[in-house]
Amino acid sequence: MGGRTSLMVAGRVPDRVAAAMSFHGGGLAAEGDPGSPHLLAPAITAAVYVGAAENDASYTPEQSEVLDAALTAACVEHTIEWYSAAHGFAVADNGPYDPASAERHWQAMTDFFGEHLR
Repeated sequence: MGGRTSLMVAGRVPDRVAAAMSFHGGGLAAEGDPGSPHLLAPAITAAVYVGAAENDASYTPEQSEVLDAALTAACVEHTIEWYSAAHGFAVADNGPYDPASAERHWQAMTDFFGEHLR
């Protein structure tokens, strides 16, 4: 929910968003969904980071290709990285919590926001 929202906000109010991140987010490039965030790529001016879970039916490699293509076509600076974990890996009180992936996600967040939010 948060990752999808982050990209939607970046596309709907681009003058107010410099950096948008999604970790184990779902529905980022849902074909047939007129509200899918990838359709907002042409309006996004923020840098985008997506940390995807390898074991996540809500964001598949095929959806990643669609999102990557949309962001690339719109000349959006973006990074999509895969984490060897399941959906929900960064939430400590969640069953799929993965300490190594969670630590990597905190470092990625610190680095990304540090670079893009000055």
